[in-house]
Amino acid sequence: MASYALIKFKINNNFSEWEQAFYGAQPMARKAGLIELFHGMSDDDPQTCFVLMHVPSKE
Repeated sequence: MASYALIKFKINNNFSEWEQAFYGAQPMARKAGLIELFHGMSDDDPQTCFVLMHVPSKE
C-alpha cells in the first residue's frame, strides 16, 4: 500500500527562493525514496507552504 505525507510549514524567505532550494534537494530526497507529488503556497499567506510526497511504506 502506498504511503503519503502532507506537510504544512512556514518559510522565512519568499516562495521563489524556497522553491529553488527545494528543487536543489530533490536528488537527495529521491535517493531516500521521497517522491514529491505537489508543492505550493497558501493563497491567504505566501509564507505558508505545502508539500505532498509519496514516502516509503513501513511494511
